[in-house]
Amino acid sequence: MDHHALSRLLLRIAGVVVIVATLTAVPKSIVTLVVAAGQEANASPLITAIIASLVPLMIGMAMVWLPGTVANRLVDSTSTGNSQVDAAASLQAVALSVIGFYFFASSLFDAVFWVARLKLYSAVMETSEAFAGAPAVMPDDFAGMVATGVQALAGVLLLLGSKGVGRLLVKARGHA
Repeated sequence: MDHHALSRLLLRIAGVVVIVATLTAVPKSIVTLVVAAGQEANASPLITAIIASLVPLMIGMAMVWLPGTVANRLVDSTSTGNSQVDAAASLQAVALSVIGFYFFASSLFDAVFWVARLKLYSAVMETSEAFAGAPAVMPDDFAGMVATGVQALAGVLLLLGSKGVGRLLVKARGHA
């Protein structure tokens, strides 16, 4: 199996993981948003959950059906006589990019969830006088939002700088 085939396989597997993670998170998101909306009968929580699910689903499907585009950019096809060290570095860059893509895709799903939750929280705070002294954002929610932002940043850094991260790992291991 050459590097391109292995890269495409890794991307397809990562796409399946993104799709499965998204589909398993949808019921929890719907229930959380419906409970947060209260007894009002409207479609807003359902629409929010569907919109939040579309982005990672589309990314996952693109990874499953179009892995060659990303693999061609990550693996150099012009060099056929790579040494084993070069091959390992190339595959490590692909693996780090796949992990970065997964982090970024799942952070998009989480970001839409946090925006919807914050919107519902502020709507409840405005309509109820009982919560007049409550903070604008609960501490756990703030921590979750920061974690989502850090996950998105880590995903982008891994996605765009996978070769540099790979070189840092090689230096840290003392191989170069």
